[in-house]
Amino acid sequence: MVRKDGELLPPLSPLPAAVLTCLALAGRKGMKTPELLDAVVHPNGGRAIASKSALHKHFETLHKLELPIPRFGSLVTDGYALEVDRVRVDAAEFVDGVRALPAEPTEAQVAKLIGYWREDPRAAQPRTRRNRWRPVFQARTTLVARIESAGLEGMAGLEEFVGLFPSDPECAPLRDRLARRERKRLLVVEDDVLEQIVVCLEADGYDCLPVGGLDDWHRLLKSDRDRILRCHGALVDLHLTEALNDEQGFDIVEWLRDNTEIPTALMTVAPPWDDLDLQPPLHRNRYRLVRIVNKQKGRRLNLPAIRAIAKALTSDEEEDVCARLSTWLESAYFHADRRLRRIRTRDGEKRVRECERSADAVRRTLSSSPLHEAEQAVRAFVDTWGRG
Repeated sequence: MVRKDGELLPPLSPLPAAVLTCLALAGRKGMKTPELLDAVVHPNGGRAIASKSALHKHFETLHKLELPIPRFGSLVTDGYALEVDRVRVDAAEFVDGVRALPAEPTEAQVAKLIGYWREDPRAAQPRTRRNRWRPVFQARTTLVARIESAGLEGMAGLEEFVGLFPSDPECAPLRDRLARRERKRLLVVEDDVLEQIVVCLEADGYDCLPVGGLDDWHRLLKSDRDRILRCHGALVDLHLTEALNDEQGFDIVEWLRDNTEIPTALMTVAPPWDDLDLQPPLHRNRYRLVRIVNKQKGRRLNLPAIRAIAKALTSDEEEDVCARLSTWLESAYFHADRRLRRIRTRDGEKRVRECERSADAVRRTLSSSPLHEAEQAVRAFVDTWGRG
């Protein structure tokens, strides 16, 4: 984007635009002609301007716009330079601004600097060799580090700024932290007190996808399955009719187990007896449930328990993530063990023991290794032995 006297000039064709970009990035020192010829490229990386005379024609285009670029050789020997005292280059202002930042800048200082960015210039200017942008992106990396050290991840406009570089590894840690800050989405399936639960959870900062019963569930599956798949957790009531003897919630948690990785909890006023008294918990392992929660306390809706399970389903705290990984592992092991025990051969017995040893190894990893290693171990077990 080029302005002259405050007026936006018509877009330049790709090669003159690349020449002007290279000079703008070079600043006062300018560029020797061979260097400039090498800096303007075809999409395949080769030189796009073959000769000095061809380069001179592109300068004629720039001179017609009355841009302050001296004629050939007038500032540097066999080269060109912008008259930097007569122009403003936002890339240079950005680099200088980052250089002047304190170790922990204010939100206003950062906001001014990210305001220079509208797109990734490497993608917008593909005819400019990427290494010409190195000082600018080194400054951007410094800015990201300053943002992190100052704890400014919540400032306005930051998510859009990082979103300009979706595959850039230098922005990956900050991008991941911003993603974890987004409102968590909860699927809530409940036939009786749905509104009370949704109001409570939305007040705590969750986005809820409310479903009023099994018929609504089937309609949602048919019409908008993607909304379900975008949820971070699911709270499903066990009984979805007034009779309280249907256990239709098991149909829903079974579908979630077989078709998604969404952490799920079952709500009920009468938890299955075996989950209270037996180890291992049969229903939790069968349906891959993080928890079975009694939603009633003293004949009133147990909102503290529901809020606690919502956190357990979605929190990024290490304890909660490990608990969800453990749930996934134990459910996968439960189904693999049952499946293998139906193979009444010597090979089947061998596979049962092998599966048990593998599960024990993953349990040890969960209890003693970094979180990313634990997740890799659980995924490897599920890929090997099946999810259920």
